[in-house]
Amino acid sequence: MTNTETSAAILTDESASTSRQGYQLVRTYRIGPEIVQITVAVDSYKHQSWAAAKILGPDRKWETLVSAAPGLWYDAMSSYMAVSTADRVVRECEWVANSLLSRARNVLGDLTSN
Repeated sequence: MTNTETSAAILTDESASTSRQGYQLVRTYRIGPEIVQITVAVDSYKHQSWAAAKILGPDRKWETLVSAAPGLWYDAMSSYMAVSTADRVVRECEWVANSLLSRARNVLGDLTSN
């Protein structure tokens, strides 16, 4: 097992918001020495929705580590009109965000073992 696999994912920031056309959950984690940001953005249109885990690179720019196509999760989400509070955004998006976090930890473990 690598350090990244055994390191806890420490949540350092969370933001949940709504707009006229959708809602979004953004979480930032420290996993070992890495900083990972997970975003689940739900729009009224499936093709404009997205979910990804990004890693902060040495140049201080975010690079996509893993993503989940909206076809895998969009239909399970509530309509943007039904989600009006930050707590509801978290409840709606949490399972997608947790899946991305797990996949990101696996990728980071693979990268550090080479």
